[in-house]
Amino acid sequence: MPPCRSSASSSPTRSRPSRRSTPPFAILLGGLTFVIATVGINIVANFISPAFDFSNVSPRRISWRAGGMIAAVGSVLLTPWNWYGNDQAILYTLGVLGALIGPLFGILIAGYYIVGKQRVAVDDMYSMDPSARYWYRKGFNPNAIWTLVTTGAVSVGSAVLPPALGVLPWLSTYSWFIGCGLGLVVFWALERRSPRMPALAADDPTVDDGAASGRA
Repeated sequence: MPPCRSSASSSPTRSRPSRRSTPPFAILLGGLTFVIATVGINIVANFISPAFDFSNVSPRRISWRAGGMIAAVGSVLLTPWNWYGNDQAILYTLGVLGALIGPLFGILIAGYYIVGKQRVAVDDMYSMDPSARYWYRKGFNPNAIWTLVTTGAVSVGSAVLPPALGVLPWLSTYSWFIGCGLGLVVFWALERRSPRMPALAADDPTVDDGAASGRA
């Protein structure tokens, strides 16, 4: 009878994989890539846009560089790191921001598609001449301002009050849609009652007709 072989002698020897530490250069390269990507995205998204926004408020007094400095200093004074430390604070912040953007979107949609009929005098949009067709009252359309104030108050209230009072808390989720719908309807109604936007002719060579471009 042949001798029995032990399982230990018959099984092949298994070598344990050696643990290799990540080289310091790879750690440094990964961290540097993350920092550059974060800074690059924030410059494009959170610096250039508000710089233009502040400059457009008063182009003669606020340059693009000054607008960027206002945005940079303001972002520090607002201490956003404290907001992210409180989940309720960031929730209310995003809710109020969306509630204010909704009426603006509704005004734009009503002004371009319903009131303006997709016709735009592009050159007049960038003119500081008081005789320009989009000068309105010192550069602002009163109907748009009133619409933003009234519908913005309603949409912000729908974003803040229901969770605070414990009444219909789900309503705050739809604050953007509430503001957008109200902004569209109220601006259209004010333009029908007291027109401010110019009536542009489709055959005017200075007018860009989006409807005609779409048909072509």
